[in-house]
Amino acid sequence: MPAHRAHPLAVLLTLGLAVGTTASAGEAAAGADAKPREFSGIYPHLARFNGGGECGIGALVPWADRLWLVTYPPHATHGSADKLTAIDAALQATERPESVGGTHACRLLHRESNQLFIGPYAIAADGTVRTIDLHQLVGRMTAVARHLTDPANKVYYYDMEGAVYEVDVHSLAVTRLFAKPVPGWHGKGAYTAQGHLVIANNGDVPSGDAQVHSLAPLPAASAEDAGVLAEWDGHDWRIIARRQFTDVTGPGGIAGAPDDAAPLWAIGWDKRSVLLALRDGGAWSMFRLPKASHAFDPHHGWYTEWPRIREVGDGHLLMAMHGLLYDFPRGFRAGATAGLVPLSSHLRYLTDFCAWNGRLVLASDDASIMQNPLAGASQSNLWFGTWDALRGFGPRTGWGGPWQRDAVAAGAWSDPFLVGGFPRRVLHLVNHGDAPVVITVQADAAGDGHWSAWRAIAVPAHGYVPTILPPTLAAPWLRLASDRAATLTAYFHLGDDAPRSSDDAAFAGVAEVGDATA
Repeated sequence: MPAHRAHPLAVLLTLGLAVGTTASAGEAAAGADAKPREFSGIYPHLARFNGGGECGIGALVPWADRLWLVTYPPHATHGSADKLTAIDAALQATERPESVGGTHACRLLHRESNQLFIGPYAIAADGTVRTIDLHQLVGRMTAVARHLTDPANKVYYYDMEGAVYEVDVHSLAVTRLFAKPVPGWHGKGAYTAQGHLVIANNGDVPSGDAQVHSLAPLPAASAEDAGVLAEWDGHDWRIIARRQFTDVTGPGGIAGAPDDAAPLWAIGWDKRSVLLALRDGGAWSMFRLPKASHAFDPHHGWYTEWPRIREVGDGHLLMAMHGLLYDFPRGFRAGATAGLVPLSSHLRYLTDFCAWNGRLVLASDDASIMQNPLAGASQSNLWFGTWDALRGFGPRTGWGGPWQRDAVAAGAWSDPFLVGGFPRRVLHLVNHGDAPVVITVQADAAGDGHWSAWRAIAVPAHGYVPTILPPTLAAPWLRLASDRAATLTAYFHLGDDAPRSSDDAAFAGVAEVGDATA
């Protein structure tokens, strides 16, 4: 057998193990068994269906002694057949009669009223469900955030088309505050921290006939413009970056910022790498991380259901972005950026995750029949496992850098790039100009913002120089600068120890190339 095979768990995750054609049929089958059947963390009877072209699980939250979730179709702004589902400790799923559906992926635990807001539903601590009027809350809700001036009584809802709503947590009355205050499309995250509402979108392809009514001064146009990261202080809008961003959150997670001093994080990407934006003490800074896949890159932003940073039990925060899973440090802020460690890569649309009843639960958008009729029916499911099991997914691999054929000013430091946690690392430097340059590489050994020189690398005109990073270089972050203005590429390839072990016995029935029989 070959030394490296796909782990059997990865195969099951990809298939989703959907059994049956409707959620109710699956639930009935499970009810006949004393104990639900489970295959490597997948319970087939929990597969969700909606009869549409796509059936992703948009949000997943433990609350009121149940695990609550909502599913979503591709584009439903006024409701759909999708259900609000509650799963009990015996893993029996109940589709709630209050369900109105729609394309929603938002959730917020509202502390003052002791309610869970998930999609268009407000769920009390005793499990009572109320529904927001979808004739008033029109759109595809992707985030719920705490209110700037009346957090005890109101929340913000953010729509994929760009609208920002205000909802009264008691009466569920809806007020639309903005139709579309900033450019970019395909709204994603929203979060309130440090006296600002921060929103993100990750596309640049309009939906329908919606129009931008930008209330923020626009930065100089660039060929790379797509998506946005923007903030509102209750009076004025400001664009932080015209790049594709997804989740916006902080150490308080889906309960919101614990205080006005808490940092805020936003994750996105550009052609060079993944972007991690930090707002701390009112100031923004940018960090760069590798990608493990280019499948999420298109400018329309449709292939990103749904990158998140979220607590998953035992003090861990899990970050899923561009095919990599990370252990994300809760204390990540200016001067304290160590501890961001890659766990594994994966090939899934992970939509949400949480801890529930002592297990880690991953939700997904598993199988769609859009341009994929062989799937039979759109469906998604949950995976139940452990934190340690995440390390057995795909290898820790990725690539990216701070410069990709960019005009670099002399002496200008690049954004920090994450290299810590990857056993095998190579830096590729390319000088696209007519004069030689010297690239200085600095390391932040402790993640405390104190940089020290590691190496100066001479790159000839129109030259290429690879540099292997030794294991003794233990710093989590590197940054680079050139001694003269030039057009440069600085790109890292990061890898895991290889080969990974595999369970060859699981593939004993699979024929090898050249075998006469299986």
